Amino acid sequence: YTPKAELIHYEGQTPGRNDSVQYSSVVFGERWRGKIRADELTYLEPEGFIVLEDEGNQLSVHPGPEMRQWWKMINQLVEMKQYRMAVEEMEKLEQIIGGNHREFYELKGRCHLSMGDFRAARMDYARAQTLEPDDPEPQWGLAQVALAEGKGREARRRLERLVAEHPGDRRRSQWQNLLEQIEKADLPMSAGILERGGETGFSGKEVESLQAAPLSLCAEEDRGLD
Repeated sequence: YTPKAELIHYEGQTPGRNDSVQYSSVVFGERWRGKIRADELTYLEPEGFIVLEDEGNQLSVHPGPEMRQWWKMINQLVEMKQYRMAVEEMEKLEQIIGGNHREFYELKGRCHLSMGDFRAARMDYARAQTLEPDDPEPQWGLAQVALAEGKGREARRRLERLVAEHPGDRRRSQWQNLLEQIEKADLPMSAGILERGGETGFSGKEVESLQAAPLSLCAEEDRGLD
């Protein structure tokens, strides 16, 4: 049993570094189960990561300082528009922390959208939405995908929902302006908004201009990978 191996193998997704994955999980549970206050994140200094225990005494591993530094590096890659490299790093990180973080899939969706992989971007934003249905970010991401694909009717529906459900959001005027553009264009669903970027409606640069500022989740405790 080694703490670092346990962090990597707790979800059972990365074979090779530790041949006794089940053994490590058992030892980890015996060592910490019942010793942590339920539903509160606890940083285990000897282990080097954060653990959450639910009311059923089930333990889940969350990112510690090393993971936060990794997440910061990924955000820096996105800011430099190194989207493919960022996605590769996120796929590695996902093997360690699992797939239960909304911000993770939002950033991944943003990268795929910027690379023109609309199918992957849609899947990422949809996954983020299932994790936190009431958060505006996944809905906004899906609206951007619809705009990029030239699906004006879907984009209108999603933007109208954003405006109605999040009146205090700082991007509300942007959403309203996009709705006005869609209404003025009044194009069929497959034609795309304003026909400025060919069949997809928007060019790559226009898609990037729609997106919010790069996420800096590691610097904000309330929006980090907790």
